[in-house]
Amino acid sequence: MADKYQTVTFGLYDFPPDIIINAKGQCDGPAVKQLKKLFMFTSLSLNINCVDPARLYKLFAKGEVDMLLNIASTKALIGQSTVIQPQFHYINLAIASNKNLPDSRTISAIRSYDYEGHRILLSDQGFKFVDLKNGPDALELFALGRVAHHIGYIKEREMLDFHDEKHLKPADIEFKSLEKLPTYIHVSNQSVHKELIIEQLNKLISSRACSNLYDC
Repeated sequence: MADKYQTVTFGLYDFPPDIIINAKGQCDGPAVKQLKKLFMFTSLSLNINCVDPARLYKLFAKGEVDMLLNIASTKALIGQSTVIQPQFHYINLAIASNKNLPDSRTISAIRSYDYEGHRILLSDQGFKFVDLKNGPDALELFALGRVAHHIGYIKEREMLDFHDEKHLKPADIEFKSLEKLPTYIHVSNQSVHKELIIEQLNKLISSRACSNLYDC
């Protein structure tokens, strides 16, 4: 029987609007609330930490973070995780372009992200990547007009939601959706709690007949 007080760690990173860092420096947002709700139906106590993606993947590979939320194809996670089915939810991979810079090939992105092979395709087309540590920073660089394009897992309305007068206006931006991708809860293969986590989540999913974990 699972220890009802066993604490497991879930690693996340700033990913508006689903995951944000609030004024207290803590992970917040709809996805965070849903994860907390899910684990209330298990015999596990959930500890959520927000860190930058590159650092999170390293901690996860060592088993120092038990779980994370991610698409299934990220190269840094191949062989490192066990994926929980069904999906958590879906995210949209898209490119935003500044209409005022039609001849520039600069594009902001998250460091080390492959973007489902689109990084290579865009590089072959002559795009020059400006890599930052996380999505909000990469989007901000585009919003301020310092690069001509931005690639990210973001919905159109969030890309266009710039209010500061220094930012681009919606009329200046062209938006192109590339792919809709499922995200999953990944359990670290090096986690000492791996079997317990998988057992508890599968039991929850079965008992509640969940078709996705965001609405479970």
